[in-house]
Amino acid sequence: MTENQGAFSRPRRSWTDLCRKFWGVFLRNKWQILALLSVLAGVFLGMILRIYAHLTDSEKGYINYPGELLSRMLRMVTTPLIVTSVIIGMSEVSSKSSRRIAARVLVYIFSTTVLAVTTGILLSVHIKPGFSSDVTSMIDVEKEDFFSMVALMDLVRNMIPASLIIAFFAHYKTETVEAEVEAYDPISGLPMNLTEFEQLGRTVPGTNMVGLIVWSCIGGLLIGQIGEANRTLVKLLKDLNMALTVVAHWITWYMPYGLIFMIASHVTEVEGWGSFMKLGKLAGVILLGLIIHGMVILPFIYLVLVRRNPFVVMREVSHVLFTAMRMSSSADTLPETMQCCEERLKFDPRITRFMLPIASNLNMNGSVLYEVASVVFIAQLNDIHLNGTHIVNISLTAAASCMGAEGVPAIGALTSVFILSAVGLPAKGASLLVLLEWILDHFNTVINVWGNCIGVALIHHLSQNELPVQNQSG
Repeated sequence: MTENQGAFSRPRRSWTDLCRKFWGVFLRNKWQILALLSVLAGVFLGMILRIYAHLTDSEKGYINYPGELLSRMLRMVTTPLIVTSVIIGMSEVSSKSSRRIAARVLVYIFSTTVLAVTTGILLSVHIKPGFSSDVTSMIDVEKEDFFSMVALMDLVRNMIPASLIIAFFAHYKTETVEAEVEAYDPISGLPMNLTEFEQLGRTVPGTNMVGLIVWSCIGGLLIGQIGEANRTLVKLLKDLNMALTVVAHWITWYMPYGLIFMIASHVTEVEGWGSFMKLGKLAGVILLGLIIHGMVILPFIYLVLVRRNPFVVMREVSHVLFTAMRMSSSADTLPETMQCCEERLKFDPRITRFMLPIASNLNMNGSVLYEVASVVFIAQLNDIHLNGTHIVNISLTAAASCMGAEGVPAIGALTSVFILSAVGLPAKGASLLVLLEWILDHFNTVINVWGNCIGVALIHHLSQNELPVQNQSG
């Protein structure tokens, strides 16, 4: 009787353990799961409305209204969150170590971010995952060249805003306008109308992310140089950043509701399932970019500068990369990454404890590559040709957005909505990216952590001369 009771009790125990494991997985991935369920619910609602209801344009606007509110709330909180995150990150880099080591860390983070952005941009622009074959010839709607002198001058003007306060809600833009000029025919003397193109520069609505990012970096570096006197200011910025993070968490609770209507509105407007099919092509572009960056670019940098086999480092940190794949968070893998670098790779603890906390927030190569490719995809989906100014704005905004988004449960698709809005591009269709975020975010995190490990190995090798000096002075 006892044996039978024991036999019957085992399935109950295993069923309880299974439920606990399932609940644990749900809690770790609740935002992604809720977002995915919201997408499915939005597709279902959109199909019902499309089949059984003939909606007018105003009624479609009502359907999209909750999604519009979500987009506005994100824009409200993300800009100050990015600014404070960049200032805090730069001040920590500037104040925690010797200038040479800090400079190397900054150069590495900047260089790998530029390479990740370039990889994502080049693949997206050349493969064109968002364009249909029948509209490729009609997309070049801009009157200006890819990098016209006017666009370049506007970029520099926005880097030096007349007012940092105004930069939060306006930026400078030169537009080409047609103007009719009255003239006389030199032969007949009769009046005639000529059309000329004039350059009209003015301040237009829209966040000047270029200026804010540039001066946030400069401000952070200057604050870090102040020394002990900067503690109060840095604490104030950290408290403000924490408060904004809490607000972002509140907004995330509204996210599933807003996503349902965002997706439903998109389904009622699109013809066919072409945009959904193009997501597969985008996934291939992003995965190809991550492979190129993680398996070619980062190892090549290490091989050239250190002249050692980079895959030895990969072998030693492989279990950390698997943890990153499972947890999908650079910050959550930080203790294990630090322990692995110090105990298995024998890196100097002063390097690992200085660089890894900073790099886990600032060095987001995989996430940046994903964001720039996704934003270019959405622009292509809306048949928009991107000029050089757009590309630079997207790159800077994506890099800064990824710095400020670590630890915030807003998924990458909604970050793409913010980037599109910040650079003045329509965000229509960006909610579709939620379908990819569930899978690709894990691969993005692997590249983020791998980039941090390569960076620590590189800085450790290049800083051997400074470390004994620091040890003696300490």
